[in-house]
Amino acid sequence: MPPSALVDSLIFRHTSEERLLIHLGSVSSVVYLPAGGRVQNVLAFEAGPCNHLLDSVIRQGTGGKERFDAGGHHAVQGRCLEPLLTEWQRHSLLQRKPPKSLPRSDYGPDFIQDAVKRTAALNGTLQDLLCSLSHHIIDCIVSAARRWLPAAVKRTVYLSGGGVRNGMFWRLIEQQAPEWKRARFDELGVPAQARNATAAAMLAALTLDGVPASTPSATGAVGRLLGRLTPGGSTNWARCLRWMSENCSELTLPYRAA
Repeated sequence: MPPSALVDSLIFRHTSEERLLIHLGSVSSVVYLPAGGRVQNVLAFEAGPCNHLLDSVIRQGTGGKERFDAGGHHAVQGRCLEPLLTEWQRHSLLQRKPPKSLPRSDYGPDFIQDAVKRTAALNGTLQDLLCSLSHHIIDCIVSAARRWLPAAVKRTVYLSGGGVRNGMFWRLIEQQAPEWKRARFDELGVPAQARNATAAAMLAALTLDGVPASTPSATGAVGRLLGRLTPGGSTNWARCLRWMSENCSELTLPYRAA
C-alpha cells in the first residue's frame, strides 16, 4: 500500500485535472486523484516490482560490477522474451483488486534464479532479461491502471522515483499507453526523487497534529493505521533511547566515512 496517499491528495489534487501519480521506486505504486475529488475518492495501490528487481538482476549478472542499469542502457539493447512475459503476466497480484501491496518475496532470489534459468533456456542474454523485466514492470502499471481505475478520456500521468531516469521506462509507457500525457513530478513543484521525503515530512506533521494519515481506499483498513508514534509507552521509549545512546556512535561511523 502507498502510505503517502493522503499526502498526495492534500498536496497534488487539482480542481479540474484528473491526475495519476506513478512512483517508480523499489516497487511501483499508483495513486489516482480524481479531478476535484475528496480524500475518500483517492485510489492507491502497489502495482508490481520495479527498480529493486532490476538492480538485483544486474548485480547478479555482472558479478557485482554494476549496481543498477543506468538509464536503462542494458535493457534497451535487449529483446523482450515473450514466453517469459506471458508467464509473468499470470502473477496473482495482477488479478487482485486494490487496495493491495506487493509481497516482496514474490520477486526475490527464487524468482530471479528461475528467470535466469528460463532466459538461458531461450538463448537469451542479460540484456534480454532486463528488457523483458522492464516490459513486465510497465505492463503491471498500465494493466492495473486500465483495469482498476475509472476510465478517462484524458489522463495526466506524473512520474517520480529513481525510475524517472530510466529511458526504457518512458519509451514503454509511451508505447503501452499512448493516450497518457506524461510528465515528471517536478512539474508539480516537488523533485521527482524527493517525493518520499516530502511525504515523510507531511506524515510527521500530521502525526504531531493528531491527524490519522491512513485512507481506507489505499490501505483497506478502517481506523487509525498511520500517524501513530511507536513505541508508545514510556518504558519502551526509555529502552529505545538507552539503546541509541549506546550504539549511535557505531552506527553513524560508516555514514561519516562516506
